[in-house]
Amino acid sequence: MTAGTVTKVDGDTLYLKTADGKTITVKTNGSTRIQVTKTGTVKDLKTGAMLVIRGTSGGDGSMTATSVNEGGGFGGRRGQGGGGQGFPGGQPPQGD
Repeated sequence: MTAGTVTKVDGDTLYLKTADGKTITVKTNGSTRIQVTKTGTVKDLKTGAMLVIRGTSGGDGSMTATSVNEGGGFGGRRGQGGGGQGFPGGQPPQGD
């Protein structure tokens, strides 16, 4: 799992900036579940949105998403852990 802020949406690919400043390429496909308060599509995601991504990490540093959730908080912990990101120690989890 990873989380971050959308910096770009290009077709079915999202680019996320994580709390540590890294940019992660997130690949989606027709079976990726997108939730934006309601079920949505990649087109519903906008630059600047906070996302939580679940999926598998690729050898090239990208991630193939099985689900994308807008919001960025984990179980109501938003605002804890530094930087207002809702991550213990201020860092989002990486991988799944």
